[in-house]
Amino acid sequence: MSLDPSNSLFACPPAPSAFDAPPDGDPAEESLSKYPLVSVLLPVRGAPDPRVNRAIESVVTQDYPLWQLCVACDGSANLQTRQMLEEWSARDLRIVVRFLAEPGDLSRVANAALEMCRGEITAFLSPGDELPAKALFHLARKAASHPDGDVILSGSEAIEDPGRQSAPIRGASSNLEGGFPPRLRHLEACRTDRLRETGGFGIDEAPC
Repeated sequence: MSLDPSNSLFACPPAPSAFDAPPDGDPAEESLSKYPLVSVLLPVRGAPDPRVNRAIESVVTQDYPLWQLCVACDGSANLQTRQMLEEWSARDLRIVVRFLAEPGDLSRVANAALEMCRGEITAFLSPGDELPAKALFHLARKAASHPDGDVILSGSEAIEDPGRQSAPIRGASSNLEGGFPPRLRHLEACRTDRLRETGGFGIDEAPC
């Protein structure tokens, strides 16, 4: 992927609390017909990770209903991980899972997930991320109000252990208005067609 966000960058809501309790909008009170489907890309690799289940749950419990979760799982995952992902996909038809036959690097797994994305916007999630309840609503709202923008970025916090936050690992740059939404390591999204036009993810370019 090779995008220059400097010319097409727009930010998520300015205050950290806005992700959980926005003062200026709620998906239950707004017409969503103008808002895009958001595909959430989640690559899964290696040993079982309890954070994967929490990351998926944070998508399923979003206030914004127009989402699709695309999970690609490489061949190194064990039976427990595969069963957990199959259970989630059976529970919610918006969750699609692809199991790769062989272990792969992160970019290969991310590209396998990207192939399943149907949304106008693709958001990037890693097993260490948990989305606040209104994160996708604000993302979709911002995308709808900035049709010429390609990339959405936000400041972030990392999860190290269950129930505990670490210090921010990625701050908002000078041309962003975003703060640090809770429980979210990073919120990055891109127009799906632009992401595909640039060839998806190369080595060392995967989003997680």
